[in-house]
Amino acid sequence: MPVRQPGGKQEDYPNLVVNARLTPEERKESASRAGKASAQARILRKTQAEIIRQILAIPEQDEKKRELLKTFGLEGNFADSINFSVMLKANSGDVEAARYLRDTIGEKPREGLELGNLDNRPLETIDLSKMSDAQLQQLAENRKKD
Repeated sequence: MPVRQPGGKQEDYPNLVVNARLTPEERKESASRAGKASAQARILRKTQAEIIRQILAIPEQDEKKRELLKTFGLEGNFADSINFSVMLKANSGDVEAARYLRDTIGEKPREGLELGNLDNRPLETIDLSKMSDAQLQQLAENRKKD
């Protein structure tokens, strides 16, 4: 199918449909077909994450590495091989490798400020502007006790 160039003529592209020439019903039907085709294409198109997951599931090509991984109870795929290699680097003192492992297993230190609840209610449900000084003081004292 030819790609329309700027300044090209309508008659050079017989498959091009001009919405202005369609009735409202035809535009609705055309949009519906386009939406369905787009949804189908999205289903068939794999995301980068899906592709990487498939690659990581491929068995390690090096037989010795694969057998070593299996002696540790692992499947012997690329994901196991990569993580095992990172673990060996961390064990030999590589700080970045150690950070990667720590973060991957969910033990990454928090980097933000945590806001707690006041009186066991979510913070956004308490309108502090409508509270008296005595009420605000009481909330502060209660927080100190916790």
